[in-house]
Amino acid sequence: MSDLQDAIIHLIESPHYKELADYKPPFNLFDVMSVRYRELTHSSVLAWLLADETNTGFTRKFLDWIAAQDEIDDDTKRRIKFSSDDKFKDLDIRCEFGDSKHGRIDVFVRFRKLGLAIAIEVKIWAGEQEKQVDRYQEFLRENYHDEKKMVIFLTSWGYKPVSDVVEYIDVPVLTMSWGRIAEFIDEVNDPFDNPEEEYNFRKQFSQHIKRDIVMDTEEKRIVRELLSDGQNAATIHKIFHSLPPLTDYLDGWKEIVSDVCGVEKNSLIVEIYPGSRAPVRELKINIKQWDEKAKLPFTLMLYKCEDGMFWIRLLLWHEFVESGNKLFDQFNDSLTNFKNNSNGIVMYTKIAGWAWYSVLPSKFDEIQEALFNPYKSDWKTEAKNILRRKLLVENSEGKTLLQLIQDKL
Repeated sequence: MSDLQDAIIHLIESPHYKELADYKPPFNLFDVMSVRYRELTHSSVLAWLLADETNTGFTRKFLDWIAAQDEIDDDTKRRIKFSSDDKFKDLDIRCEFGDSKHGRIDVFVRFRKLGLAIAIEVKIWAGEQEKQVDRYQEFLRENYHDEKKMVIFLTSWGYKPVSDVVEYIDVPVLTMSWGRIAEFIDEVNDPFDNPEEEYNFRKQFSQHIKRDIVMDTEEKRIVRELLSDGQNAATIHKIFHSLPPLTDYLDGWKEIVSDVCGVEKNSLIVEIYPGSRAPVRELKINIKQWDEKAKLPFTLMLYKCEDGMFWIRLLLWHEFVESGNKLFDQFNDSLTNFKNNSNGIVMYTKIAGWAWYSVLPSKFDEIQEALFNPYKSDWKTEAKNILRRKLLVENSEGKTLLQLIQDKL
């Protein structure tokens, strides 16, 4: 028996391992709705909290926190400090707000009476896009000349953006943790001042943040004790580094695409990226009939994220969409006609920071709904369900995306 096998046995025999396995967290609405890691859901709740005119305590806490940050200039601090609650009632709050050049801001808040324009980038577990924060800074500078501007990078533990950020004095970047959001909710969520259903919703959202995002809970204590027991932390590290590479999933991915799309495996065109010494991050499949007969060169991509999770998306390479390329001249008519006749279920949208376009509109292509854990024994079932959801999106006439593609064959 190897040293690693011995270490794994020691790990699972630990009393803390058993305690973690037996732990039963309290009921929470966000677990039941399966939206624990969907950034769009969290953005919507955050926007609702800031827009609540009957309970402005959360907004007051939020702005007071901003005023306490060193990066904020004195004029902005004074505006916030001496503002009355009526200043919070003329708000422009939007989710997924922006343009094709700068990308979509998760939550945009404009306090008209205070002269503040705030872009909030919401992160749960998804990775950061290249120069994402820079683009939001530029968007605010180009569109809100008279307001005080800032970007808030909201993450699990308040870490800084990985990409280098341009230090615009007029658009500072603040880092905030989700734990701080939970703290604001708890401080103002008085059962006597709120309708019961709103009080319970806020309470469960705060519990969800602490348990699932910040892990500031009983589970965190158990995990800490488990990792501090002997060599358990090193064992877990070795286990993760022993996980199979993305290429080990190629046969399963081909099987899923063949089954869902109703095509033969030998009609699948596979590309692995990168194909050199670097770890493989993308398994890309094109379907020969789609490319050649329907003139719809859609790529079904299986992608490995930084955190080990995989996602599945339906994509289109930029050279098919952007003029000036040979591929554009060859496929533009068929792609344009297909989009125009899809009744809204096809929209070639540039993915910020990438050379790819999403085939589906953002409302059907939520990245969190594309994520799955590849290390589960039933990963194929989960991956197949994700691909089905994307290809079986229906238009107003009841036709699915897959049917529209097949009609072109």
